[in-house]
Formats: sequence, structure tokens, C-alpha cells
Amino acid sequence: MRTVIGIRPANLGHRAVDDANGPHAHRLVQLLARTLRHLERHGLVKMHRSPDTRAMRPEALATEFLIVLD
Repeated sequence: MRTVIGIRPANLGHRAVDDANGPHAHRLVQLLARTLRHLERHGLVKMHRSPDTRAMRPEALATEFLIVLD
């Protein structure tokens, strides 16, 4: 979550491509998109989708977690 909050990318591809300008950049975008979809399903992230393009911007909904172990 700290990464999503700190980066605030315009869309998913900008950050992934910035991190790896190479043959695996497209794969990183796919992995990031899948991870964010999973986090969205669990209510931790809200994805803002652009109505005119395919761009998506993540917004962290949960910033702190409490883990209780029995």
C-alpha cells in the first residue's frame, strides 16, 4: 500500500515501464494490473478508470492493517 500511496502514477504502465525499460516491461505492466485487480476485489484499492482511454489509476483505501493471530 505504501507503494501505491507514494507513487500516484497517472496510469499503471508509467511506473512499470519507468522501472524496467527493456524486453520485460510489458510483462511487468500485466503483473501490476493483476495484483491491483486482486487488491481491488479485497477492498484495499479502488481503481479509477479513464472514460476515454484504457488508463487506470490506483487509489489506496486501506493504509493501516491490524493482524490478529489466535
